[in-house]
Amino acid sequence: MKKIIAVILVVLCNPILHAQDNLNKELNKLFLDLKLELVPDKMMKSSNLKFEKFVRDIPDFQDKETIFLTEFTENKAVKSKIVAGEIQIIQREGNIKQGIYRVVQDLKFQTLEDLQYEYNRLSKQYEKLARYIKTDTNEDGNEYFINHITKTITIKDKLKSIKLDFSYSVPRKKETGYHLFISYSF
Repeated sequence: MKKIIAVILVVLCNPILHAQDNLNKELNKLFLDLKLELVPDKMMKSSNLKFEKFVRDIPDFQDKETIFLTEFTENKAVKSKIVAGEIQIIQREGNIKQGIYRVVQDLKFQTLEDLQYEYNRLSKQYEKLARYIKTDTNEDGNEYFINHITKTITIKDKLKSIKLDFSYSVPRKKETGYHLFISYSF
């Protein structure tokens, strides 16, 4: 009887574990092979990327925030030409023990068409894994932007929920470039 239960559990859990591995592989590829399931120190040590470290005070929260920054010009998960890109790994001092951090990727494109194509393509890729999807559109704009769009995708990952934000703003001045921001947090 125990063997039958063990076989049933393996059969039922195998697709879930396989989907989890695929999710991790896709997210790692999107974030330049960073192992996002690791804490920031281990994530950077296991990467070929070189990061600069910055620390800033957050007076309102009486906390410090450490930012690890790297720049790049190519991402295999992105089909359109990237003009420039950067990744920031951000962690507040008060969140280190809980292992809470954010990874933010900024992709700069030459054209609005490339930006919108990548926004739609990349966000749709993760929508099928979503437990919850929220899209915000701000059409009011300001002196710098015409509008701003954010899609938040929440994915259940083993014991925690992963939040992926895909956002961009359409600038009033084309010289500023077109930026797609992809943020990973939990």
